[in-house]
Amino acid sequence: MEDIVRSELDALRAENKILRDSLTEIRPAEPDSAKDALKNVLREFMGALGASVESAKAKVEPVREIAESGKEKMTGFLSRQIEKNPAPVLLAALGAGFLFARRLRRKRRAFRWR
Repeated sequence: MEDIVRSELDALRAENKILRDSLTEIRPAEPDSAKDALKNVLREFMGALGASVESAKAKVEPVREIAESGKEKMTGFLSRQIEKNPAPVLLAALGAGFLFARRLRRKRRAFRWR
């Protein structure tokens, strides 16, 4: 009986040694392969991200150009209108200043110490 147990124990030790040896062979390769896998995933992700950014730029660029063109047209139109008739602009500025001063005066009254 003891011989059978010893032979089984020896067989388990031999298998354990084989497993340990194979693990020591695999372990050094794991970090490098994990790093390589991570680098590959990051490369793919950055490539896809770059393609998405370029696609978004291509879609936004025409809209931006139209908006910029509209802004230039509106600025030119307003400049011409102000040059032709500056009175409404001056009245609007004076009115805004008056309303601002009046609002400020009311706030001072509310916080005045009595």
